[in-house]
Amino acid sequence: MNKGLRLGLVCLWTVIATLITTRLWLMHPDSVPRFPESFWIWLIEIYGSQDGEELANLEMLVTLSISFVLVLVLTITARAFWHRGC
Repeated sequence: MNKGLRLGLVCLWTVIATLITTRLWLMHPDSVPRFPESFWIWLIEIYGSQDGEELANLEMLVTLSISFVLVLVLTITARAFWHRGC
């Protein structure tokens, strides 16, 4: 398979899987551990949230970021196992 096509498919997989993971996390927030209240207060101070809409945006940014890292780590791990033949 062409190297560019393979890279494009991995990027597409990462984006789609990140969006699905984020959507599931936001629809079922009790299925994942919660961050401590002090963490959210710290983030709100850094982000400068003033109203509920900005808090929702902050929550979306946090879930997207964590979902992206999770999908990326799982993809790299699966790729490493695939190449080793395990």
